[in-house]
Amino acid sequence: MKKNFGLSRAHYVVAIITVLDVIYMIYHYMAISGSSSTYLLGVVIGKMVVIGLHLYAAKRVLDGTKNSRYISLFLTVFLLFAFPIGTILGVIMLFFLYKWEKGLDFFSVIK
Repeated sequence: MKKNFGLSRAHYVVAIITVLDVIYMIYHYMAISGSSSTYLLGVVIGKMVVIGLHLYAAKRVLDGTKNSRYISLFLTVFLLFAFPIGTILGVIMLFFLYKWEKGLDFFSVIK
């Protein structure tokens, strides 16, 4: 069985919420038809990077390596500032990070 399954699913949920936020943002911009589309392009590119990072973290935390824990912690700390839904998801993800399950490494195999 793969490790840290709940944390992986939480990263997928955050990525899906961010995709829905991008869709709403584009729809809202088209409804208002603002004057500058460069800001919209920059925000969409930035959100796509965040989506990619959460999808990457969702796959990596299943390994249980130390680097994947740091990536997940980095993304979770920034998620805490997205009040109120991001804060709730961030606290849940911190709980999953507290219950981290390590993967096998070379030294644990040879003992």
